[in-house]
Amino acid sequence: LTLTLTLTLTLTLRHAKYATQMYNNGSYNKAISNLTLALSLLDSSSKPGQPIREPQLRVSVLCARALCFLTMCRFEEAECDCSDALNIHASNIIGLRRRGKARRALGKCLQAAEDFDLALECCELYDTESTVIKQLEELKREALSEGKACEILGSQRAISIPIRYNLPKPS
Repeated sequence: LTLTLTLTLTLTLRHAKYATQMYNNGSYNKAISNLTLALSLLDSSSKPGQPIREPQLRVSVLCARALCFLTMCRFEEAECDCSDALNIHASNIIGLRRRGKARRALGKCLQAAEDFDLALECCELYDTESTVIKQLEELKREALSEGKACEILGSQRAISIPIRYNLPKPS
């Protein structure tokens, strides 16, 4: 069992490392495939009903795959992966930030602002770089601004693109 688990973890880490290289080379689909395989390997090492093996590794792989999905504008999949990661580790700043970005892109501006706010609260728990905190504060401000515009129009889904773009005037 220990040898099998060690081999599984080694293969999982290898696929995750290869996925990083693929992402950096712009091969996002290959990165997603390798990260999906890494998650499958982690799943195969756990028995149903037992706690997740290597939860921190699983969170890292899910957040990495969410980044690929964000890059490819596959926002619903990014949101799902981040939610899965946050179900394991609720104070993961990367997961909160990426889910917030996905939600903002999906027009869920107020939920995005909540994610950014939670990430800022988590920054207080960890020794977080000031640049990350500033980015989160700016993302939260933008999401709240867009969310208020959505409320004015009566629906959070009313605007599916950022309001800073000039829209054609109706004729």
